[in-house]
This record gives sequence, structure tokens and C-alpha cells, in this order.
Amino acid sequence: MQINVDKKTGLLLGIIAVLLVLLGIFLFRGSDSDMGARDMGGIMENQSSSASMNSSDIMFSQMMIAHHEQAVTMSDLALENSTNKEVLTLAAEIKAAQSPEIVLMKSWLDGAGAEYVMGHGMGTGGMSTDSMNGMLSDDEISVLKSAKGSAFDKLFLEAMIAHHEGAIQMTEMVEKSNNSEIKALRSAILKTQSAEISQMKAMLNSL
Repeated sequence: MQINVDKKTGLLLGIIAVLLVLLGIFLFRGSDSDMGARDMGGIMENQSSSASMNSSDIMFSQMMIAHHEQAVTMSDLALENSTNKEVLTLAAEIKAAQSPEIVLMKSWLDGAGAEYVMGHGMGTGGMSTDSMNGMLSDDEISVLKSAKGSAFDKLFLEAMIAHHEGAIQMTEMVEKSNNSEIKALRSAILKTQSAEISQMKAMLNSL
């Protein structure tokens, strides 16, 4: 009789032990899963934070789109009106650099649910020249469009120098941006357009 009780007790204790082990495994996996979820949530939150745009980022992108659009228009005029090889090469390079940047900035604004100000390709695209540093007025664009030869080259270079200087000044808006893409674009503008300003000034002196 005593043996039967011991067997039952041993069986019962064995079942309890197995259940405790299973419960421990379940709790451990649940805790591990929660930690993984929190870690993943933190990563996603950081990614969202780094990719988000604040009001300055949005305004900078809106303004720079219109600014770039006019630079492309000016470059197109140079490709049509100039015969100077250096001017033609520079215009092609400016267009090749800024056209994809326009597309990129529009994609950022779309992702942020923000509208972008459509430039008309001529003039300020609805913005005042005071708010758009270095932008040409519609009348100035018309003058540039009608110019030919060396007269065009001089006007183009002078206008594009001022245009580039304006773009560099505009980058101050996002000097403290936390958006990595905005910061990368700012660096690219500062590097490329500073070099082109020096190049254009040298070209002006050689005309």
C-alpha cells in the first residue's frame, strides 16, 4: 500500500515538474519576445525620427525646388543660346545635378504629406525674389532668353553666380536639421555650388 502511494506521489511530482519547466519556457519566450518587440519598436521609431521633416526642412525643400527649377530653366537657355564650350558644359552639369535633386525633394514632401510650390520654370514660381535668394524675376529671365553670344554668356554667368550664392545662403535654414537626407543635400549644395561659383567667376574674367 505504501508503495502505491509513493508511485502516485512520484508521478504527480513528475507531472508538476514538467508543467513548471514548460511554464518557465513559455514565460522566458514571452519576455524575450517583448524585449525584441521593444527593440524593434525603438529602431523603427529612430528610423521614423531620422526620416521625419520639421517645418524648416519642409520650407527649405519647397523653396529649393523652385530655386532649382529656375536654375534648370537658365541652363536650358544656355544650351540653346550659347556657343561657348565652357558655358555649355557648365549648363549641362548644373541641369544634370539639380534635376534629380528636384525629384528627390518632391518625394520627401510627398512622404511628409506636404505640398511643394510649383515653379513656373520662369521667374520665381509664385514666390517673391526677397524670399528666394538669387532668383531672377520674369523680366530678367526674358532678357536672358533674348540675349545671344558673348552677351548671353556674361548675363548667364552673372545671374548663375548670384543664383548659386542664394542657394548657399538658403542652406542656413537647415544647418541644424536632424534629417540625414536634408543634411546630405545641404552638404552637396555647399560643395558643388561653391566650386561652380569659383569656376564661373574665372570664366567671366576670360570673356
